Amino acid sequence: MAQPLDGLAGVYVGPASMGPATFINSALGEIPMRQTAAHELGHHVFGHENALDERVDPDHGTLGTPLPAEEKLAEAFAAWLLMPRQAVLAAMRRALVARPSCPADVHQIACWLGTSFAGTARHLANLRMADLRQAREWTREWHNKGNRIRAVLAGRQDNPPERVWIIRPAADQAILHVLPGDCLVCPGGYVPEALPRGLEELTPEQLALEPHASVRVTGTLTRPTCLDMSGPGGSLSISLTLVVPPMRLGIDHAWQPREDQSLPEQEEP
Repeated sequence: MAQPLDGLAGVYVGPASMGPATFINSALGEIPMRQTAAHELGHHVFGHENALDERVDPDHGTLGTPLPAEEKLAEAFAAWLLMPRQAVLAAMRRALVARPSCPADVHQIACWLGTSFAGTARHLANLRMADLRQAREWTREWHNKGNRIRAVLAGRQDNPPERVWIIRPAADQAILHVLPGDCLVCPGGYVPEALPRGLEELTPEQLALEPHASVRVTGTLTRPTCLDMSGPGGSLSISLTLVVPPMRLGIDHAWQPREDQSLPEQEEP
């Protein structure tokens, strides 16, 4: 069940209290809501009793923060559920990241996985794709300079989007789970002439002195949409399917489809 929870991200109710059940804060954004749901499921899988989980800033990170044993176990379960090794490797292939070496790389992987920056950085250390010192440094730099990093990625002077997808040829035929406000940087400097409803090209006034060809996801994108990013003259051939989160319609119906439509048969990362 999703409902407003003052000061809490989620609650797990154990069998001794007429559970099992979980409550998720309906005011959370899509990414922390997924993280919280996975964490509460971890409490259930390991047979824990009642747990009240406080809200945290997912991009400030909690690397090295002492946690009770049950909370560590639930958090580890959530990380491996949301970021199994095969999914991380697939995300890295899509983003053309052979091995993460900077915060921008971590951000691209997090976009594909639908996870927070800090959680992704920490789990890359679990997967031995980075060491814990690197993960701490990346998270600290993202906290201090994340706005600037996203602005550079998007080619914007101000008000950078929360997520910037750098679309690579390896993303062809992929499904992108996007959020309103996301920015997609087009490959080859080419913006498709006919953008589907729910996408808009950034105007010159919104771009930096050295702008990138970018489009923004708007709130009017309400159904799975195909986006052809193929370049002129056959120089690129990239076709994507964009999917937005389902709508939340109150306490008992936390997730409802925006449109009763099936997805095209395309590969998930």
